[in-house]
Amino acid sequence: MVVELNRQAEKLVGAPRGACCWELVGGALAGNAGPCCPGCVRRLINAGAEHAAARSVVLGKRRYQLTCVPIDGHAVSTLTSLDQPTEPPSSARLTAREIEVVQLLARGSTTRQAAATLGISSATVRTHVENMRRKLSVATQAAVVAQGFRQGYLH
Repeated sequence: MVVELNRQAEKLVGAPRGACCWELVGGALAGNAGPCCPGCVRRLINAGAEHAAARSVVLGKRRYQLTCVPIDGHAVSTLTSLDQPTEPPSSARLTAREIEVVQLLARGSTTRQAAATLGISSATVRTHVENMRRKLSVATQAAVVAQGFRQGYLH
């Protein structure tokens, strides 16, 4: 079920919170043989973060990459233009420690578990997450993980 949409997504599919995502995204991507189909979210969540799904699609005359990443029992989907350069500015590149944090979060670690694994405090992990949110221009921890996948920080 769709819980939240950003402005770009609302422009694409409307604001149908509570609908099945595969109906919305699959409908918008008609003719693209996209990854969206009944049961796709459950399969993605069951497979785990290392099996995130990505596919190139065409909407109108523009090319996009649709990326779906399972995080904490939900699927976070991003649609990124392939017609624009995707190299982040140097100020937006993640530090080695931030990459370690996002990798642990992508594997399902909580803030507390990530802190224990790295030998740092939970407050420090939260600071890293906030810095990544700012650098990656996203609003949530789940979006940090999705954007981290899209930018190649997660494999």
